[in-house]
Amino acid sequence: MVLLGEPLPQEAVHLHVAARAFGFDYILYGCVVSGPARNGISGYNKVMARALAGINGPGWEQKLLETIEQLNEGGVTPVLSTAPIPAAARLCW
Repeated sequence: MVLLGEPLPQEAVHLHVAARAFGFDYILYGCVVSGPARNGISGYNKVMARALAGINGPGWEQKLLETIEQLNEGGVTPVLSTAPIPAAARLCW
């Protein structure tokens, strides 16, 4: 999934940790985005969301947000996993 904008440093780590638990990773694109790039990113994210719903089941996005929130509230910087993402979850990157 492509994320526009710049998260706070401690949140950036949590985004990646939580995302890996759901079988993907975030691409942090930045703040300056052209209209065509924004349209492409939007389409890409929609395709990815549908694919991830097939992998993680309905309601996965809410569970992801809850996981990120729990990590942010914990005040702990988790160690990033170096385990590979399963082949079934490796989508377009």
